[in-house]
Amino acid sequence: MDENETNELKRVMRMVQGETLKHIRDRMILALLFCGVPVSKIVDMMVGDRVPVDAESFVREWLQVSGIQDGHLVRAINKGGGVGSKMTQQAVYKMLWQIND
Repeated sequence: MDENETNELKRVMRMVQGETLKHIRDRMILALLFCGVPVSKIVDMMVGDRVPVDAESFVREWLQVSGIQDGHLVRAINKGGGVGSKMTQQAVYKMLWQIND
């Protein structure tokens, strides 16, 4: 990733401020999208799958705070603030729409 792309990724990440599970998960999803991973592949990723180098730190942070050790990588956050089940493509698009508002 060149310097311009790095600066653009930093700008995009500033769109998701906060340290809740949702914020950390959303930054991971944005990093994967920024690296060119399609939403259809993101929602099907499993813990341990290869991820782009530029998204690795975001994935590691998500795994650390979420406590996920196996199964699907990208998961919903339930109403109680805990980690839920696999996110759908529609849920990712909704998340992106909310960030953009």
